[in-house]
Amino acid sequence: QVIVIVYISLIVVQFLHVLEEITGKASFIDTIYGGTTNFLVIMMLLLMIPIVLLYFIVNKRKFAYILSYVYAFVMIVDGLDHFVENYPGKYTAAGLIILGGLLIFTLKRNKVE
Repeated sequence: QVIVIVYISLIVVQFLHVLEEITGKASFIDTIYGGTTNFLVIMMLLLMIPIVLLYFIVNKRKFAYILSYVYAFVMIVDGLDHFVENYPGKYTAAGLIILGGLLIFTLKRNKVE
């Protein structure tokens, strides 16, 4: 199913995005999150949200579709923010933008009533 492939791809790119931010030594990791360990723990916990949503998408739950629109939108905004603010994460930010848009498109095509 296309929606599952797009969803998994976005989750993978989100994970790679976190790694790119860490390896690029993004300043907000220390200023906002208080260090790499805190950042990584918080990001891994946040990564659980789309994984759980994917489970419910596979089971065709309407609420998961609604929340997945929010997830995709947040990923697009995060990606755009990296280009506007010019901090590490730009390479994977492009993937967040593209796959976030593609997820919105596939969610619309696979609506659950």
